[in-house]
Amino acid sequence: MAEIISEPPKAIDRVGNKDVITIEYDMKIAEAMELISRTGFANLPTYQGEKLVGILNARKLMTVLGQKLAEKVNLQEYIEQTPVGDVITSMGEDYYFMLADTDLTVESAMNYFENNRKLLIILITKNGKDTGKPLAIISSADIIDMKKILDVY
Repeated sequence: MAEIISEPPKAIDRVGNKDVITIEYDMKIAEAMELISRTGFANLPTYQGEKLVGILNARKLMTVLGQKLAEKVNLQEYIEQTPVGDVITSMGEDYYFMLADTDLTVESAMNYFENNRKLLIILITKNGKDTGKPLAIISSADIIDMKKILDVY
């Protein structure tokens, strides 16, 4: 108990998923959709080489596909030929994800979600930089677990 009081619980140790699946910027949308379906992960960190360029979010992807459908674009051709990088770019700079380092506390993670209603995920890397390997991913679905942890803390 003294350990918990003297050192706030770190998010990477208590919440989130450490099985982070990443994709490459040039992966075709169809392949990414199959990966989302197979794994059940709705947020896929997307890298161009060693650099994080965005997060492919399933809900946002559906919005883009709906727009293409309304534009009468052949969806089969579109998903087979278009890289996910094009979709991420078309999503714009929407603060739906953020980076954090391994020192992120559960309380800080909770505050980030409370202060930014658009925030879907926090991607944890060793140093919190976009060139770091992803170590864990915390999603808005983890809020209930974070509240339980903080209630005990």
